[in-house]
Amino acid sequence: MRLSMLSRFILLAGLLGFLLAGCGGDTESTRAAGAKKKKPTAKKSATEKSMVVDADEKSAPDYRYDPLGKRDPFMSPLAMLGPIEDEDSPITPLQRYDVKQFRLNGVITGLKIPSAMVRSPDGKSYILKIGTKIGKNGGRVVRITDDGVSVEEILTDFSGETRVNELMIALPKRKGAR
Repeated sequence: MRLSMLSRFILLAGLLGFLLAGCGGDTESTRAAGAKKKKPTAKKSATEKSMVVDADEKSAPDYRYDPLGKRDPFMSPLAMLGPIEDEDSPITPLQRYDVKQFRLNGVITGLKIPSAMVRSPDGKSYILKIGTKIGKNGGRVVRITDDGVSVEEILTDFSGETRVNELMIALPKRKGAR
């Protein structure tokens, strides 16, 4: 049902009246409730005032911040953990066998990104590029040349020293070639 123009005006004026009624200023009753009570002031002698000031000065401790043994609030908690180890990452099929168990089938070295094909002990072939993880000891492919693939393993021995072990998967000589 459509309202006529006059009834719309009356409805709007009524709503506006209700809204403006709630926006009034303070009345005497609300002012009296919010007024602060004044404390009676008594004159104090100069000695009493100095005693109060001395007591306030003595009660406030002399605090100095000592950062020793506390963490830096501006340093990220993740930065304090250090680098994330790759031990939790899933093991690829190339990481299930030792590097020496792989057989190199071929290399491609004339491109921007050299690559190589290796065969695992279970007979499956895989493509290697620089940076590919291979071997049980966390090795990575560092170089692919015409002669073979260089794999670098970072090992920690029993004394805690870290040493780098570089292994070479050589390309076998072709039989019957001149």
